[in-house]
Amino acid sequence: PLKKESINMRALLSSRLYASTYTIAGSANRSSPSQHQYFRNTIKTKGYFSSLSSFASVDGVPITDAAKLQCSVWDMTFQRGDGVFEVCRVVPSSSSISDDNMNITDSKMSTKETAKPRCINLHLDRLERSAAAINLKIPPRNQLEQWLRDAAKAATSMDSNTADYGILRCIITRGGGFPGYGDHLGESLDAPSKTFIMWQPITQFQQIFKLLPICAPWHPGGFGQKQKGGYSNNDDNDEDYNNEWSAIKWLSYGFNVHTTRLSRTKGFDDALLLARGYGVPDDDTTAQSNDNRVVLDGPNFALAWITHDNTFCTPCWKQLGLLQSTTCTIAIDAARRIGFDVQEGIYRLADIKKDAKAVWVMSTTRNLIPVVSIGDFHIPTD
Repeated sequence: PLKKESINMRALLSSRLYASTYTIAGSANRSSPSQHQYFRNTIKTKGYFSSLSSFASVDGVPITDAAKLQCSVWDMTFQRGDGVFEVCRVVPSSSSISDDNMNITDSKMSTKETAKPRCINLHLDRLERSAAAINLKIPPRNQLEQWLRDAAKAATSMDSNTADYGILRCIITRGGGFPGYGDHLGESLDAPSKTFIMWQPITQFQQIFKLLPICAPWHPGGFGQKQKGGYSNNDDNDEDYNNEWSAIKWLSYGFNVHTTRLSRTKGFDDALLLARGYGVPDDDTTAQSNDNRVVLDGPNFALAWITHDNTFCTPCWKQLGLLQSTTCTIAIDAARRIGFDVQEGIYRLADIKKDAKAVWVMSTTRNLIPVVSIGDFHIPTD
């Protein structure tokens, strides 16, 4: 049997995220050097091709010029960020990742295939949770799904040479006409709630990340009803994640953007967000206090790591009130399929420093990117 130490974990997980021809669940190909090299090459090249193709729609109606999309300044979402969004990766229709996210079959990548949103049900589930939490009325689920599928097909069919399947961004606004938001304009106001769906190529990210640990006092993670008693790894009541503040993917990302900005001014690529509480006083700003703080996620990515005893670990989104990461959900499934133990829980930064031998950031736009340092803690990469 293959030793886990010989598995290039990032390559194998990325193969699932990229929906390649490799069957992770099968054992025959696991130790193939050529397959491993194929994955490494895929990681280096896939997603970094420029394309002139573009597509956008508003309320399901295609827009011929995506550069001219408009939102009223009286839309409450424009002024307050009070709306929701999702970002889906686009993959070939023959992708080995099915719409229910769990079935794995062989597939063949081709730049001429019709495309689809990856794991669309996970994204729609999260979108509906977010909208319900802020009492935002959104189009019916089947309508949203069809609009997203149409956008994926249209965007990739515009240029048969497009090697970058890209992403779809879905934004739903609240509209205007509320007190203080254009109501004084009466019937002349044109600020309806809108559903924007836009295709765009994958953003090019660096191949390694350096993270600055930052306590995020604005972050709802870790402050659900269940967590008031303090540090716990008990997952018996994980339904408490859906409280009044957490698990909302709304457009109010100013705190997130500013946290990334602060990290870059200090020489890092992005931030690792840490929770308040859990026995650490708010006024304790020492380096030691950060080690004792609970790890949440990044401003717009999830975090996972492999321990020295080959356990795949990640902060539990339900216990901590985080957004569920679709990419991390896929990675968890992939890790289990290739024989790794998986543990979702509550971890302090000190746990990562003590136990982790490999760490990744992961998101729809990034897939998996290795982390080489967290503050002054350095992590070897393969």
